[in-house]
Amino acid sequence: MVEQIQGYFAEGVGAFLAYLPNLVGGIIILVLGYLIARLLGAVVRKLLAKARFDEFMSKRLHPKASQPSRPASRTTGAAVFWLGFLLTIALAAEALLIPALAAGIYQILAFVPNLLVAAIIVGVAIAVANIIADFIRTAWLARGARVAIIALAVFMALNQLGVAPGIVNAAFIALVGAAAVAIAIAFGVGNIELAREYTRRFERRGTEEVQQAKHEGEAESRREKREEPETPEAPGRPTSGPATNGGPEDKRPRP
Repeated sequence: MVEQIQGYFAEGVGAFLAYLPNLVGGIIILVLGYLIARLLGAVVRKLLAKARFDEFMSKRLHPKASQPSRPASRTTGAAVFWLGFLLTIALAAEALLIPALAAGIYQILAFVPNLLVAAIIVGVAIAVANIIADFIRTAWLARGARVAIIALAVFMALNQLGVAPGIVNAAFIALVGAAAVAIAIAFGVGNIELAREYTRRFERRGTEEVQQAKHEGEAESRREKREEPETPEAPGRPTSGPATNGGPEDKRPRP
């Protein structure tokens, strides 16, 4: 019995001693990865702060996108830190012979590029929408352009993330169709009087052009008639008749 307990203890000590390099390696990876992630996060935060990233975010995206209590540069630096620390945990899990944990973290990290691209799409779309809205003078038209651009970016981001692509595409097509029908109805119903006025103007202008062309044609015809040469009379015997005033006197004797 004692020999059996000694055997189990020896096996446990041997397993621990065999696992000890992995444990030490995992701890070293965690410590170094944590320090490197913190350094990268701080560097990114300082570079973005010097590049006035916070002002750009609050001006182009939204005033609450970068607040003094939580600037956008600090948020981005924290995101970089957590990405680096997640990678550190995955490496440490491999060193500690925990493959399930490492595989799960790697799946999360594999999804990060799509998430980053989707965030960039939405952020750029919001910035572009705000810039375009600044150039539009009409308030409702500027608001409509902003909403349309952001909605398009959201659908593109969802497609990039692979969130139910069939449903997203169908919803996008339905939304675009509904917007087109709404715009057509709005312009059709709201501009009935305007369309009637323009139709009357076109009709009046067409009538005036027809009358002008008719008058020009009649004037041209009269001018051509006046410019035609007179036809000379055919020569013949002079006609006899009473003498006109200023003609030769009749010298025959009167009875």
